[in-house]
Amino acid sequence: MRYLVFIKAGLLTVFMYRASAIFMSLTNLLYIVIIFFLWRAIYDGSDGLIKGLSFDQAFVYLALASTFVAIYGTGTEWKVSNTIISGDIINELIKPIDYQMMLFFYSLSQVVYLLFWVGTPVILLVSFVGGLDVVVVERLPLFLMSLCFAYGISFHIDYLIGVTAFQTQSVWGFIAVKESLIFVLSGAVVPLAFFPESVQSILAFTPFAYIYNTPLILLTDASVPFSRCLEYLAIQAAWVFGLIAVARGYFHVSIQRLMINGG
Repeated sequence: MRYLVFIKAGLLTVFMYRASAIFMSLTNLLYIVIIFFLWRAIYDGSDGLIKGLSFDQAFVYLALASTFVAIYGTGTEWKVSNTIISGDIINELIKPIDYQMMLFFYSLSQVVYLLFWVGTPVILLVSFVGGLDVVVVERLPLFLMSLCFAYGISFHIDYLIGVTAFQTQSVWGFIAVKESLIFVLSGAVVPLAFFPESVQSILAFTPFAYIYNTPLILLTDASVPFSRCLEYLAIQAAWVFGLIAVARGYFHVSIQRLMINGG
């Protein structure tokens, strides 16, 4: 229960920057309108299906993917880096709490807040253009569970990048590479179904495919067997617990080499 205070702290922070959330929502809606017309033009030159996906499936997939990119971008890595550069990290580490758990609940509150401000307008827009017809309603519980696992994967990748700042202080380059890899290899810009099968096979062994692609496939592709859905969830869970273990080990190693202002 002690970590609930960090959910409150995170909410108070985002409440202070409501204009930022509104601007993020408007920017995301503009991007979705653009991809609507772009992918409509692409599908106009096809027979209605590309790699087994209809236009409505591809549009809903990409609209929701861009939304979750915005929602999951809580800036955990920047928070860790900034506290190290300022020296405030000492105040965080002397507290009788788990640093990783503190950051997790702090960012979780931001995800919930953005889920409302950014997610709600997207659902209304997708519903307006008739895209909700491709949603597999009976899979909604699996979709929500998959979203939770996806957030766990996304958070711990960000956390690992942030912990790198214990040794390097500046993590700008790492963040740029991480965001580029996730944006391209997670299905955020192009559905992974459009990738060559050889590339999909390789991505299946990385955590990237299980951040956005997996939950969206569960939601929009009725052809995926239920057993396969459970397999996806099991793989996501394995990545979450695996990343938790790696993050804890990396934290304990990195903290031994903590440098603040060159000391």
